[in-house]
Amino acid sequence: MSELALKFTDMSEELKTSNDIVILSRYIKGGGDNRVFLRSLCSKYFNILCKIVLRTPIKDFTSSIFLMKRKVLDEVTFIGYGHGDFFFEFLYNAHQKGFKIKELPYVQKKDENLEDSKSAPNIFKFFYLGVLYISRIFSTLLRRKN
Repeated sequence: MSELALKFTDMSEELKTSNDIVILSRYIKGGGDNRVFLRSLCSKYFNILCKIVLRTPIKDFTSSIFLMKRKVLDEVTFIGYGHGDFFFEFLYNAHQKGFKIKELPYVQKKDENLEDSKSAPNIFKFFYLGVLYISRIFSTLLRRKN
């Protein structure tokens, strides 16, 4: 069984407890990010910014590797556009509604083919997407759901 398949088994087991969402997280003890330095550095600091601005205990808003209970999808709204920035809006809204979010450690593998990356082949696109991500953080606060 592959490492990721084992992680999904662990995630599934966590959903059998009181957890509603389980995320594979690079930024908790046991996790890590082995991608290109600039990508991993920006990701780490972007996630710190998310945690501070959105005031949640979540440490990895951009992992996008997760499992959830169906009831979360029924109750949490988000605007699903972008290159993954929908995920931190989704997590923020789930946290605001009181869903229990659990993070499990995950080590992001080294980039194998940077040409397939949404941001790595072009530094201008990389920073452009960064600006879009940051604007999405603040628009998430403005769209706050009750």
